[in-house]
Amino acid sequence: MGKQNKNNFDCQGGDFSLKSLDDSFDAEDGEWYPDNSDETDVVLAASLCRNNAAKKEKKKKKRKKKEKSTQENNPLKKLFKYDEKKEDDLESEDEEVERRSQSKYHPMYEMAHALEEFCDLKVVDGEVYYYENTYYMHLTKDQIIELYKLRVDPKLHGAVNLRNYRDLYDYIKMEQILKYEMPKNEKLYCPFENGILFVKKGRFEDHDPEFVTFTCLNAKYNEDVESPEEADCPVFDKFMKEISGGRKDIEERLWMALGYLLVEPARGKFFFIMGYARDSGKSIWGNFVQKLFPEEAISNLSLRELGGKFETESLLDARINISLDLPRERLDVSAVSKLKRITGGDGVEIQRKNQRSKKLHRRIKFLFASNFPLEIEGEDEAFFKRVVYLPFTHSIPDDEQDPNLEKKIWKERNEIVTKATFYARRLEELDWHFPEIPDVDSMKGVQRKPPIDYLWEFINLHCEKVDHETFCPTTDLKNAYENYCEEKGVCPCSSIVINKCVIKFGGEHDRKRLNSSENAVWGFYGIKLRP
Repeated sequence: MGKQNKNNFDCQGGDFSLKSLDDSFDAEDGEWYPDNSDETDVVLAASLCRNNAAKKEKKKKKRKKKEKSTQENNPLKKLFKYDEKKEDDLESEDEEVERRSQSKYHPMYEMAHALEEFCDLKVVDGEVYYYENTYYMHLTKDQIIELYKLRVDPKLHGAVNLRNYRDLYDYIKMEQILKYEMPKNEKLYCPFENGILFVKKGRFEDHDPEFVTFTCLNAKYNEDVESPEEADCPVFDKFMKEISGGRKDIEERLWMALGYLLVEPARGKFFFIMGYARDSGKSIWGNFVQKLFPEEAISNLSLRELGGKFETESLLDARINISLDLPRERLDVSAVSKLKRITGGDGVEIQRKNQRSKKLHRRIKFLFASNFPLEIEGEDEAFFKRVVYLPFTHSIPDDEQDPNLEKKIWKERNEIVTKATFYARRLEELDWHFPEIPDVDSMKGVQRKPPIDYLWEFINLHCEKVDHETFCPTTDLKNAYENYCEEKGVCPCSSIVINKCVIKFGGEHDRKRLNSSENAVWGFYGIKLRP
C-alpha cells in the first residue's frame, strides 16, 4: 500500500486526530507509544475509534447508575416514589398505577402506620374514627389530612399534592387490624367529661381508647351521690314540679325520659313528644338536653324532614335527634315508616348526595316538641304505641317567667345528669317500658284520621236535625266540639270548616236575638245538640 498523508486522517466517532500513523494508542493507560507494525493505516484507525466509543459508553452507564442510586436513597423519594419524567415521555394513568403497584416501596402502608403510631384509630361500619381524649370522632378524607399534619408531619413530608393523602383514607378503611364490630349486647353506659359510668352496676371508669364510645356529655358525674335524693339541683327540681303540675307519676316519667336520652346505646322502641301547651317549658327542657351533647352528635330533623330523600344524611353520625318546634302538619307514609324502623332497630337506607347510600343499623333517640298533636295518614297502631307522651300542659304567664332560668339550670347540670342516671337504671330494670299513666297516655294526640273525619264523627254522634225553628248558637256547638276533640286527643278544625260541615249536614247559618236586651248571635237553625 502506498504512502498516505499521515497528518490529515480523521477518525469518525473519536474526539482526536491522528498526528502520525507510526504512533499507536494504548486504551488502558491512554498513552502513545511508537509502533513499527506493518499493519495498514486504515485498520489501526478503526481500532482506535472502537476503543474510544467503548470508554464513553462505560462512563455513561456509570453516571446513570449513580443517579439511580441517589434517587432511591432520597427519603422523600422512598416515601412518595416520585419519578422524574420528561415532558415528552409522560405515562398514562393506567401505566402509572401499574408502575406504582410494582414498586419496591409501599407509601400507603408507611403513612398509615405512621399515623397509627400517634393516633388511636378504629374502622366501624366502613367509617374511620379517631379517639380524641374522651371518645371516637368520625373522620372525613379532609379531616384525616389535617390529623396527619397535626400528629405526624405539619409539612406533609414536602408533598407536592394531596393525592396520596386522600388515598390514605381508603387504605386505612381496609386495614383489618383496625376494624371493630360493635358488640350485640353492649353494656349500658353514660359518657361524662370525667369518665364513663356503666349504668347497671354503677361502676365508674376513667376514659380509655379500649372503651369504644362515640359521644361525651358536657357534664361531670358526681361519684359522691349515692341516691337521686342526694343530688343537689334545687332550681331544676322546682322546674320539674311546675311542669308536672306537682304529680309524682308525671315527674318520674320526665326524669326517666331524661335519663334514657343521656345513656348509650339506645334500647327502647319509642320516641318522645312534648306537648302541647304554649309557654309550658318545652323549649327550656329540650334545649338543656341539646346543650349536653357535642354538636356532631345531634341532628335536628323535623318529622316531615324524616320523609325526605337526602335530609336524613345527618342521622348517620347522630346519637340523638331533637326538634322542638314541630308545625301543625300531617306526616306522610315515608316519614312514619322511617321513624318506626329506626326506633325499632331495623336497618334503614340513608341516601347521600354524590355518594353511595349507606345503611343505618343502630337506633337513634328522638325528642320532639309541638303545640299541636301529631297527625298521620290512616290507621297505624304500631306507630301509636311508639309514642311516649311527655305532658307540658301548664302554660306559665309572662310575668312569672324567669328569663335566666336556662342559665341557672345549666349551672346545675352535673347534679342533674347524675340524678338522671338513677332513673335510667330504673327504666332498664323495667325492660324499657315506661309505667302507664292512663289519663296522660290518652292525650298522646296521635291523629290516625284527618281532623275533618273527627268533625263529621262529632256531628253524626252529637248533632240532630230538627224543625227549622230550633236554633243552636255557634258558641254552644263549638264548645261541645272542642270538648270532644280534647277527649280524643286531636286538633279541632277551624270555624270556617265547622260552619261548612254543619251547613252541609242540614243547618242554616244565621243570626238570632236570644234575648231582647242582647245583641243577635250567630248559630244554626234546624239542628240541636243531643243531650
